[in-house]
Amino acid sequence: MTKILRTSYTAREKLRIIAYCKQNSLRNAQQKYGINFAQISKWCKNESISKAKSKNCRMAADGIAITTYMVQQKIKSLLNIEYSQQYHNAKNTFTASYNGSMAL
Repeated sequence: MTKILRTSYTAREKLRIIAYCKQNSLRNAQQKYGINFAQISKWCKNESISKAKSKNCRMAADGIAITTYMVQQKIKSLLNIEYSQQYHNAKNTFTASYNGSMAL
């Protein structure tokens, strides 16, 4: 079985691809960016991408923007509630960084 490589795109990247698609065509966008035709079509129909507060945020499959801050807060919450016994004092010492290539 062939392993499928999954890639995530920021709202900014999706908007750039959508703009290219509107100026050219879906097929040209597919060829230029190497993204599935159907996926680009979904992005073009999804208005929530353009409404994303941060253009660097990741978009969940249902169109909800997920920011790095939201992920950090969720991790802190999990460390505080569910994993407090395993990782003592982790909620106070947890730090996270974002280098621009993290896939959520």
